[in-house]
Amino acid sequence: MSGACASGQFRIAAYLHAENHSAAGETGTGSSQQKRFALRKWLLAMTLDMLCVGIMVGGGLWLAGAPFPFPLAVLSGVSVFVPYVGPILAILPGLLLALSVSPHLALLAAIVYTIAWQFESNVTLPLLQAKTVHMPPVVSLLAIVAFGLLFGIWGVLLATPLAVVTMTIVRMAYVEDFLEKKARD
Repeated sequence: MSGACASGQFRIAAYLHAENHSAAGETGTGSSQQKRFALRKWLLAMTLDMLCVGIMVGGGLWLAGAPFPFPLAVLSGVSVFVPYVGPILAILPGLLLALSVSPHLALLAAIVYTIAWQFESNVTLPLLQAKTVHMPPVVSLLAIVAFGLLFGIWGVLLATPLAVVTMTIVRMAYVEDFLEKKARD
């Protein structure tokens, strides 16, 4: 189940990496075009990550015999949008529903969630973010804390896309403009 998801992600990540390098010259120097392009790549990466998590959680819970595996899979997939906080909130309903059936099923559900989230955080998410937006995980974590303190729940929800836009602006302003001018002088 996770092997098919990973192999599909490797092909899509290779496509996005090639598209990133070929589109850098095609989009021009317009900052709004580059920000839109970065957000589009991030959104595609997050959609693929959500799909993989949903498939892993839904399939695992279904095989374990948990109640409502597919709604819980959708909840788990959507929770990927809010890194670090979302997965914790998505696990609780699944574990409580499994616990309502039996403690053994709750243990199996906990194992399913652990395997799915470990695979997502150690394989799919780093692979997709490295190939698409080039954003280190620490930037995402710091953005969640900073935007959460500044804007509350909306800051937490929009922290990663705002960090992608900020990284694009910094990359364009400092790396491309400042360092290229310094290299010419």
